[in-house]
Amino acid sequence: MKYDLEERPLIEFSGLVTFFIIFFSLAFGVSFLFLPWYVVLVLFTGFAITIGIVFNPFIGVLLFLVTTYVHVMAFAPVELIKSQPAVMAGGIVLLAWLFHLIIYKDFKLPRSPQFLCVIGLTLMGFFSVIFHLNEYENFFLVFHFIKMLILYFLVTNLIKTEKQLYVSLTVILILTFGTALSGVMQYLQSEATIEVDRVAGFEGNPNALAINLVFIIPFIVGLIQYFSSLKLKALLLCVFLIVLSGIVFTFSRAGFLALAVVFPISLWRFSKRRNRIWLIIVFIVFLGLLIPFLPEQYWERIQSITDFSDVSIIGRLDSYRIGWQMIKDNPFLGIGPGRWAYKYVAYAAKLIGITTYNWCPFNVFIETGAENGLFALGFYVFIIFFSFKELNKAKIIFEKKGKLLLSKASQAFSITLIGFLVNTIFEAGLGLKVFWIIAGLSVVLKEVALNLELNTSINTFKTNG
Repeated sequence: MKYDLEERPLIEFSGLVTFFIIFFSLAFGVSFLFLPWYVVLVLFTGFAITIGIVFNPFIGVLLFLVTTYVHVMAFAPVELIKSQPAVMAGGIVLLAWLFHLIIYKDFKLPRSPQFLCVIGLTLMGFFSVIFHLNEYENFFLVFHFIKMLILYFLVTNLIKTEKQLYVSLTVILILTFGTALSGVMQYLQSEATIEVDRVAGFEGNPNALAINLVFIIPFIVGLIQYFSSLKLKALLLCVFLIVLSGIVFTFSRAGFLALAVVFPISLWRFSKRRNRIWLIIVFIVFLGLLIPFLPEQYWERIQSITDFSDVSIIGRLDSYRIGWQMIKDNPFLGIGPGRWAYKYVAYAAKLIGITTYNWCPFNVFIETGAENGLFALGFYVFIIFFSFKELNKAKIIFEKKGKLLLSKASQAFSITLIGFLVNTIFEAGLGLKVFWIIAGLSVVLKEVALNLELNTSINTFKTNG
């Protein structure tokens, strides 16, 4: 008589999942007796989304992209904002993904030196926080930086296929258009009440909003050139004009400089050589028609770029001096991520000629070096370098394989990265989502391109065999 000695678990995985779903559904039903209905609804929705992320982690990327762009906490009570729910949401997505990895065992590190540089930057920031832990006044900006790192890791690890890449690019385009449209509506409403002010978006920062909108300009130009349908071209042109209006209404000088770089480069790079002369003529005519419609306040802001008596220019020069002094005093671990505003006053009292107070360094390189140290600054520079390198490699492979839309996307984000660098010479940018999205997409685009090249090679080998 034979016995089956194979050890089997007490409950199969499918049964375990069913048990958890039934248990939590029952708990939510009972919670109606003790909690308000809207709290139960939020908890139930969060649970349902978490289950969805476990089975399809790509849902988590899209969800986090939406919350990052829309910045829903701008409408939340102060008490809720202080609890850092965005970071908590990102943590929940990461935990759901971890559970997914335990079940499916499909984790694979990106084949990118840039990813290692991000790990290095993260570690240096962590060591800096630990070193200055007893001196910390507020962890708000640290949590904001953590949110951007979560965004990067989700993008690089959870967008794996060509289809997911197309979906992600479409979602980013829609979200950016929505952000621009809300900015335009905000400006029109303020103008109607004779209280015209700079459009700041959901985040309350006009300069951040400007670079977030400039981010998509090269991609839109590439799409207009790619599609042959006149209806699609007209639709994309309308999207372009809305985004352009959103940039203008921020009255951001740094945004203007970034736009002045990326727009002409985009027109030049996405046009055919035989059409470039006509394109220059059209561009000049377009500017001539646009100038009369620009707000007077915008021209005043742009003309002050070279005015070294302007308070904001003086403030930037002061912050550069203080940032350099911080780097000299703390070369290895910096003063601690997010502590610039708290240390600025003490440094300003030591240096002669400092007449302004600046809550941020107004330069991403000074920001990184002063707050995290020179090693972190080195990692950051290499992240930028490898982003350019990987986008260029992806562009070449996609072009060779006939994936022209993805080739144009790779080229567009390279141009955007140039605009970002122009912007962040004058603005702090370590916590800007645009940079981390571009850095993450550069890895994803190269990974998808390499997989496409590998699959083509395998299919060719099988055919020849």
